[in-house]
Amino acid sequence: MVIRNKDGSIYKLTTNNPLTFNQEWKNVILYNCTWKGEIVKDVKATPIQKLPKIEVREVEIEEQHDDVQTICNLSREGMTEKIIKNIVRVHCLPAEVKEEVDPLYEEVRENIVYGEKMAFEAIVVEREDLIIKLWTNYKSSKDSIIFPSVFVKGNIKFGDYRWWRIQEQEEKEGGFLITAIPSDVQPDFSL
Repeated sequence: MVIRNKDGSIYKLTTNNPLTFNQEWKNVILYNCTWKGEIVKDVKATPIQKLPKIEVREVEIEEQHDDVQTICNLSREGMTEKIIKNIVRVHCLPAEVKEEVDPLYEEVRENIVYGEKMAFEAIVVEREDLIIKLWTNYKSSKDSIIFPSVFVKGNIKFGDYRWWRIQEQEEKEGGFLITAIPSDVQPDFSL
């Protein structure tokens, strides 16, 4: 098959630099420099007549248990089916902000120290490109890193493969509403 440019013309492979043709080469041996700009003619390929039938089977997904300790599970009492569908398992790397004072200049610096990885359940309230809002009854700290991994019902992957940094957390209806933005830290949660 011929490679074509965006405008539809045939793409020509690169050749030697034309400036080198007029240069004098004394006692130099050149290897692999016998390129010629060649244009390959378009060959019509015969299409495949019929694709073989593929047997489709339903596969049962086994629930995966990993070493991450689940701290907080949500109670399903009084929840509608729509809310239960939005419950997701969230991996978390809790953060603790420590302030250090520079003894020479007396400047205050904030350092983030991360704790042990863990997981909790949360309900997805809002999900956009640059912000995610989750409701949970687990109180986490600002700057913690979270990763919504799977929906609890059906063990379906969440779909957004993105780490989030908790920006703010407010108390709401007996739990906490977490607002998070994309994170620049992507910790390793593999086993």
